[in-house]
Order: sequence, then C-alpha cells, then structure tokens
Amino acid sequence: MSDKNENPITMEGELDSPIRPNTPAELKPQPPAPVVDPSAATPVSLLSQALAQGLDPDTLEKFMDLQERYESNEARKAFADAMAKAQAKMQPIVAKAENDHTSSYYAKLGTIAKQITPVYGRYGLSVSFGMGKADQDGELRTTARVLHKAGHFEDHYIDLPPDDVGSGGNKNKTAIHARISSNTYGKRAILMGIFNLSILSEDDDGNAAGGGGANRITDEEAISLQTRIDEAGLMGSALLREFGVDTWAELPTKKLEKASKRIEQLIAARSKA
Repeated sequence: MSDKNENPITMEGELDSPIRPNTPAELKPQPPAPVVDPSAATPVSLLSQALAQGLDPDTLEKFMDLQERYESNEARKAFADAMAKAQAKMQPIVAKAENDHTSSYYAKLGTIAKQITPVYGRYGLSVSFGMGKADQDGELRTTARVLHKAGHFEDHYIDLPPDDVGSGGNKNKTAIHARISSNTYGKRAILMGIFNLSILSEDDDGNAAGGGGANRITDEEAISLQTRIDEAGLMGSALLREFGVDTWAELPTKKLEKASKRIEQLIAARSKA
C-alpha cells in the first residue's frame, strides 16, 4: 500500500491545480447592461425599452405622439436642407420670349420649369399645382405644393384677376383663355417666389457675363409709378406683365418713358368711361 499523498504536489510543494470552490449561479458575474447614448436614442429605441418593461396603454400613446413629432421634425429639417441646396444651384432665368404688343421680353413657364426642375428634383423636391377659391370674387387662385421625399411639404398660392385685357385696355381673350392665362402666370410667379428666382433679359444676360449691370429705374421712380397706378385704381399686376417685370424696380431705364405714357393713357381712358 502506498503511503503517498493523494493530493498532487509539485516539486516546490505547491498545488499543481489550485482547488476553487463552485460559485453559486446567482453569484456568477453578469454581463454589463448595454449603455444607451442619449444623443443616439430615438423614440423607437425608447419605445422598445419601455415595452420590455411592461408599458401601459397611456404611456404607449405618449410614445407614439413623441415618435410622430420626432419624424415630423426630421422631415422638416430635411426639407430645409434640400431647399437651401437647390436654391444655391439655380441660375437666373433669361427672358427670351418676345411680347409683340409691348416690345419686351419675358420668360415662359416652360422655360423656367425646364431649367429648374432637374435641380430641385436632384434634392428630393417636387412641385404640384392646383386651383382653389380666391378670397375676392372674380379672381382666380393658383395653388402649389412643394413636397420633399421625407414627407414634409409647404403650400403656396396666389390670387389674380382674369388676364383678359390687352395692351390697349380692351378685352382680347375669351373667358376660358383668360383663366388659362392667369393660371399660367400664377404658376410662373409662385415658382419664382418659392425658389427665389431672378429674371434677366437677353441684354442683362450679356452684361452679367461681361461683369456689368443692367440699368434700372431708381427706387423713387418705381415708387412714383406705383403711386400713380394706385391713385388711379389701375390693375398694377396687368401693367407689370405688360412690361415683362415682376416689380417696377426691375423696369429698365429705357422703358420708363413708355411705362409712364401707358399709365397716363389708361388713366385718360378710365376718366372717359
């Protein structure tokens, strides 16, 4: 019979394999709980955590409202970012269509759309038009909705009278054609406003390329024209269209005398009526 110690002992007298007591399961180290970065938390992640903890219906509704507001705000920010980038890429529109009645140039709706649609479409934006009821009887409302692919949209509109009067002050269109013409002008005006577009005549385009500037009437002259129009009760929007500008401040100096005579002509015609 061997009298050797059954415990394995090394030459140095140390245990070859240290004996460790069994650790109860409840005392075993547990993996650390995942750390949630507050800046990266979203309503969806918070909702998942709340569901795991036994969410009550009222709290669930609050989380759903929070999620909707979060998504709406994110879509709004995406819309603003896309609009800023699109506008930064848009160039002035050159007016190449000639108005035989006024010997002036203007930019057609098709020209504007052809130039800017690829730009705003590149950033996930789209524009759709419609018609609505104007505030004043006899006027026509053109509406537009600018939509971003993230879901945010903004609505615009403009009310205009039927475009049925020519440069001579006489009606020159049927009721249908007048409505179509006003709607077309409304679309053009809304697009220019939405994307902050500027219109250049062909002469202006050449001056811009050479580093020069177009000669415009002064602010005082523009105010004087508008004051005469207002005092006489004339249709200012029709006169602006007649001279191919959106405001009198854009009127070229060479057209000031012609515009003044046109206003006086309309005032005289109104006084005889």
